[in-house]
Amino acid sequence: MFIVVVKWSIIVVGGETVIRLNLSKFMGIKKMTIQDVHERTGLSRNTVSDLYHENVKLIRFDTIERLCELFDVQPGELLEWVREGR
Repeated sequence: MFIVVVKWSIIVVGGETVIRLNLSKFMGIKKMTIQDVHERTGLSRNTVSDLYHENVKLIRFDTIERLCELFDVQPGELLEWVREGR
């Protein structure tokens, strides 16, 4: 059973799994603000803010690509799959 995405970095599938976007982690490592990410990726400031605050329902591949390029990471480093409750 699938449950519709509630937040981007908390995607619930059957109530057992979640996918998290580690944007705040990489922003902290690079000491970047939402404004910095906006300026360096060309993503709208609202998009970056929504991703940071986990207020989106989906994310486009080109957004993931821009973030991966900015932080020099693979998509698997930016996205994390975990079982609920862990």
